[in-house]
Amino acid sequence: MSSRKWERMVYRNQKKVNDYRKRSGQTSVSNTPHYDIYKGRSVLLSIFLIGVGLLYGITFYSVQYSETLYWITVIAYLGLGLWFWAIRKPYLKIAKSDLATRKWGREVVVNARNIEFIQVQGGNIVIKLREKNKMWVFSRLINRFNTAKMAEHLKEFAMKNQVKYINS
Repeated sequence: MSSRKWERMVYRNQKKVNDYRKRSGQTSVSNTPHYDIYKGRSVLLSIFLIGVGLLYGITFYSVQYSETLYWITVIAYLGLGLWFWAIRKPYLKIAKSDLATRKWGREVVVNARNIEFIQVQGGNIVIKLREKNKMWVFSRLINRFNTAKMAEHLKEFAMKNQVKYINS
């Protein structure tokens, strides 16, 4: 029995079991893949937004300190900077045969077949995609990723899925 056929059988059986469990009031059996998540911090964007907020606040304080919109603008820039630093973190999710990350506000999932190579160099990890010459870059310096652990896990991922792995 091929792997694909087995996965389709498991999916169909999970669907039947979930329908039955739903009717009986139980929670459903999960069919989502397990991801290992590596999170970083968006340091540059946070520093930029907080810097713009402080610059605006200091520059126009003498002119607009009593204006409500002035304070809303300063607080909004500072809040956005803190939001991107503390809550909206960049990440890399590694599953059995998929990689996922957030690009331009949405999660992008790429199958191992669509990955040309994975390159680890110093504190950077570069994942080259087959489509449109796109590259994902994860950096220890800019985004504070734990690239050593990520590299180990990506090496296992590359070996399992026959993806070219370059360690330079």
